[in-house]
Amino acid sequence: MVNSDLFHSVLEEFENQQEGFDFYYLSKKTVEKGNYIAGFLLFIATWNSNYFRFHKNSFNLDEFSNIIGDLNANFEILEKESILSIDLGDHRVTISDIFTRLSHLKWIGATGAAKIMHLKNPNLFIIWDSYIRGERKKSSFKSLEIFIIGILEATIYSADSRGYISFLSSIQNNFNGVGWNDSSKAFTKAIDEFNFMSITKKLQSLK
Repeated sequence: MVNSDLFHSVLEEFENQQEGFDFYYLSKKTVEKGNYIAGFLLFIATWNSNYFRFHKNSFNLDEFSNIIGDLNANFEILEKESILSIDLGDHRVTISDIFTRLSHLKWIGATGAAKIMHLKNPNLFIIWDSYIRGERKKSSFKSLEIFIIGILEATIYSADSRGYISFLSSIQNNFNGVGWNDSSKAFTKAIDEFNFMSITKKLQSLK
């Protein structure tokens, strides 16, 4: 389990290493103004750029817009939920439907689906990537310090709705003791920054 001192220390390290323009907050503000499609596409094109470029030929704006429209009812069911308050068992079907429909679009995939879900409900959904799922550099994944010293469990998550819900459950278990009172940043975004520094960045630095 992650304690507050470690959590805030890692976030401070994250802040100190940030450079350049942050498209996350521009995307977030665009969505908050009701320009959902533009905000989602901006986020995917900048924070999931390599994957998007590789699959860009499968991009279909009308199809994407229709799926977002279809999923609005599901998002509305979850709009008052947060990562620490939600009963994942009660809402498993709703979350699974959202994740599956988004991730099945080739240019979005499992990583992009979580990004869109986070922008739509930043208090509930956590961003993940292939490093955090344990898909990349598997030989080094379980040897990361965060796992060796037992703060987090080295879990391999499947890149589907079952894996994502399992990931959210682990977040609930591992971060429920962290105090968070920063109204300028969602707790879920802070958790993503912690995971990025502790897992993604560590693995990216390995040759």
